Amino acid sequence: MGSVYEYGPFRLDTGSGQLQRDGAHVPIGRRAFDLLLALLRADGGVVSRDELYDAVWPGQAVEDSNLSVQIAALRKALGTAEDGQSPIQTMARRGYRFAGSVREVLGPLANAGRDLAGDGRPGIAVLPFQTLSDHPDQSWFGDGVTRELVSALARFRELFVISANSSFRYREAGHDLAQVARGLGVRYLLEGSIQRGANRVRIVANLIDAATGAQIWTDRVDGDLTDIFALQDEVTDSISGVLVARITVTERNRRAREPTARWQAYDYYLRATDPVRLQDIANFEAGWAMMEKAIELDPGFAPAYAEMAWYCLAAWLDPRCGNRFRDPATMANAWTYAQTAVRIDPMLPAAHASLGMALLWRHEVDQSLKAFARAAELNPNMADGRHGQALVIAGQPLEAIAVLRRAVRIDPHCTPIWHAFLGHAHLMLDEPEAALGPLRTCTAQMPGWRAAFVWLAATCERLGMTQEARDAATSVLRIGPSFTIGEYGRLHQYVDRPAAEVLFASLRRLGLPE
Repeated sequence: MGSVYEYGPFRLDTGSGQLQRDGAHVPIGRRAFDLLLALLRADGGVVSRDELYDAVWPGQAVEDSNLSVQIAALRKALGTAEDGQSPIQTMARRGYRFAGSVREVLGPLANAGRDLAGDGRPGIAVLPFQTLSDHPDQSWFGDGVTRELVSALARFRELFVISANSSFRYREAGHDLAQVARGLGVRYLLEGSIQRGANRVRIVANLIDAATGAQIWTDRVDGDLTDIFALQDEVTDSISGVLVARITVTERNRRAREPTARWQAYDYYLRATDPVRLQDIANFEAGWAMMEKAIELDPGFAPAYAEMAWYCLAAWLDPRCGNRFRDPATMANAWTYAQTAVRIDPMLPAAHASLGMALLWRHEVDQSLKAFARAAELNPNMADGRHGQALVIAGQPLEAIAVLRRAVRIDPHCTPIWHAFLGHAHLMLDEPEAALGPLRTCTAQMPGWRAAFVWLAATCERLGMTQEARDAATSVLRIGPSFTIGEYGRLHQYVDRPAAEVLFASLRRLGLPE
């Protein structure tokens, strides 16, 4: 495990050999990486030119211009500090020094002793509750309780709450809690267990101050399975009472929701959330059927309608989904499900987010942004990259980048799609260098998702990376042989037409069909 150095939004990891900014990969060459590492290790001290040559070109005779080129590349990648100056300072006749405030820790644990919120709010992560059962396949039940607790806590503006998707990286018991807290960038951890019987459930929760290792609160709640939402609210209120000085009546009302009429419906809902989030086509049909079953069993369960809208939109957009792809009936169903979710529970953030996505693909962009804004108002800690995608199409890529970086910060282990949306935003902002890393991240992890390859092809073409651009274009047609630039343009009705034409021109130069 290598060292990790942090400077402002930047993170240099010697283990992975990457420089990141706000979680997004910053493409720099190996020489520039070694040069930056040498400067950071000097801890503000001056590093002579000879020392830099030894660190970057050991045993080689190189021209002075090589060092100047690498310094210039680093300064471009890092930008300027608040004073408008580069953190890499030239010290006349002596060498260079890194003037920024730098922290060093081991491995990925780069957030020791501070919260990622950066605004004074206490940060908390809810670790996956362990299900005490003789049946290991019941772990999804504990996952569901964990997600519900995260969702409930995230609605308190006084807290900075890490997304459940990132917390689930620590599913297995036995992790060092101090290391987990550092890795997620929070001070407080909620851990616990669930013991489920035929009709009863016991939830045990422990709140840990990871900075001291002290257990500052614990509680046990018992109840009927039919009252699981009331149990979750009771646990959430207790935690919030420790972390927040006062919980207003309004905040309590915002968390209020009706429990499902049928417990089995909730079971199906929990099982079906991951396939759509990860565009997992292998399990997509099974997830679709389970979400439909949840609605059948409980026609008043708003979260299932919101997720079903997402299923329909994902199928309508993905050529791998057979007859549902571009089927008007699929889009109509998405619209109906999203509207129904909002009607049943107008305080559910996920319902407004799904409505926002449906509005986007109906080309009602202004209304789409309003729906996403409402979702964010209801849940300030909601990590939803779909909002960023809507902003890109609305001609607001700068705003999209801010939303997407925040989503990745709240959910460091988010679906790779969020990274692709970030790359898309940079591409439309005429920043192909910044787009490359996030798009490579997504395509490497999701080789069957076509949109990321479209944007990667255009990005590489803009950068003159001919072979990678052609490979990405080949992948576009491999995933969706019917792809045409015209079809793509009709779907993505960009408000910023000049920027869109630049993208289309790149795709044409790669020979993709008109």
